Amino acid sequence: MTITYKPDLKHILSLSGREEYKCMLYKILFVFVGTLLSSMTWALKAQVTLTSSPKIDSLHLSKDVKWLILHDIELLGNRITKPSIIYRELSIKVGDTLNLGKVDSLLDQNRNNVFNTNLFVSVRLDLVYQKPQHAILKIYLEERWYIFPGPIFELSDRNFNEWVRTYNADLNRTNYGMRISIENFRGRKEKLDAYAQFGFTKKFGFNYQIPYLNRKQVLGLGFNFVYGQNKSIAFRSDEHQLSFYESEGIAFERYMGSVSLNRRVGIFDYHSIYTGFQSKSVEDSLARNNPRYFLNGKNVQRHFYLGYQYTHDTRDNRNYPLHGDVLGVQIQQNGLGIFGDLLQTQVAADYSFFTDLGHRFYASNRVKGLLLIQKNQPYTNAQALGYRQDVLRGFELYVIDGQGFFLNQNTLRYQVFDIEKKAKFIPVRQFQTIPLALYFTLYADAGYVSDSNFTDFSSRFSNKFIYSWGAGVDFVSFYNLILRFNYAFNSGGEGAVYFKLSTSL
Repeated sequence: MTITYKPDLKHILSLSGREEYKCMLYKILFVFVGTLLSSMTWALKAQVTLTSSPKIDSLHLSKDVKWLILHDIELLGNRITKPSIIYRELSIKVGDTLNLGKVDSLLDQNRNNVFNTNLFVSVRLDLVYQKPQHAILKIYLEERWYIFPGPIFELSDRNFNEWVRTYNADLNRTNYGMRISIENFRGRKEKLDAYAQFGFTKKFGFNYQIPYLNRKQVLGLGFNFVYGQNKSIAFRSDEHQLSFYESEGIAFERYMGSVSLNRRVGIFDYHSIYTGFQSKSVEDSLARNNPRYFLNGKNVQRHFYLGYQYTHDTRDNRNYPLHGDVLGVQIQQNGLGIFGDLLQTQVAADYSFFTDLGHRFYASNRVKGLLLIQKNQPYTNAQALGYRQDVLRGFELYVIDGQGFFLNQNTLRYQVFDIEKKAKFIPVRQFQTIPLALYFTLYADAGYVSDSNFTDFSSRFSNKFIYSWGAGVDFVSFYNLILRFNYAFNSGGEGAVYFKLSTSL
């Protein structure tokens, strides 16, 4: 058994010679290409383009016509997808009266609704006029490839910058494996996902999502199971950087299973009630080195959990939105008094809005708050800023543990270009339309973490207002393949370049 501490940040990237420097660059290039290929695999099967804007065949419309009655809706191109799945996304139905002064925005919104199902490569809505004052809505669809085996290649560290600057692009800290995903299973938008991952973290999982159980398409079910193990695991934070415990055996083992009951109201509102069980265990020597990992020197933590989540989502594109907003509220009880290992209440609220300022400028704002209610908190259940997507830009190398946090992110975007390219040499037609977009960004973030349990190890950024600002470039392709380059300054007086490759926003 060994315990590995990270080097001081002042000495990060201090390489001893040209050969070592070249070696690290080769590692970065290798991982970048591998990650890009893995991301491209999933990007290709994700949404691609909205195609053209909605249009009205107005050749026969007189100036006096201001209303049209929707006589019929025709679906063209849905070879696998059941019509009921598409109709579920529409806010209009046969027999509705359409105001021609508002019909463009109405069709645009319905196109976005269908597109955000992630079932189609392209979506186009045409409203065709028929006398007397009737119209037919034609929805042209191009379906995705739904059965997709794909490679897993990813970093085990929290982000690319930590992997390079803290661990000198160590290839041993990568994960690899295979995943098979069946989306739109049975043509009903069901998703079946199974994967086997090796490398730094061994993980095996299974996920099955059934969006609609009943005829009204309101109720759904989800099932999830994950088993994982590590020979190396972060067991403590020292000055806001993760310290790792390493073992020849299994340092950390976890398995969990969950089931969720989901209810969708209308188009934009989602409710979910979920429950599950989770078990974690670590080696005895890890628990001795940090008795607060599970509290009281325990090496096992088992608990049931029960939670509720509400989401209101009107974003035009959920992977790289420019319009709309999203609100998420969650309350979760970790530990139901059965094992007595954990008793924690988690409350979170997250709101983001996106707006068009005109002249190709776009703005967004995100506010999130999290509160963990527990008298004495285990280290493994104290994650605040620096984990998942809750990161201040400019603080990518740090984690801040605590019992609650506040986060605010503000971004101004300028669209340099947004074009589509036809790659006719690709033999599969679903992959021939490739959108490319480039945005310049300015941003300012702020946050605060409240901590009363772990300041003896990390105190520099705890219990104080922290902030950052900077500029960057976003490159977007397939709308869920996003490359970000940022230069950020933080309130700790540090400035650096940060890079992020992601397949979701």
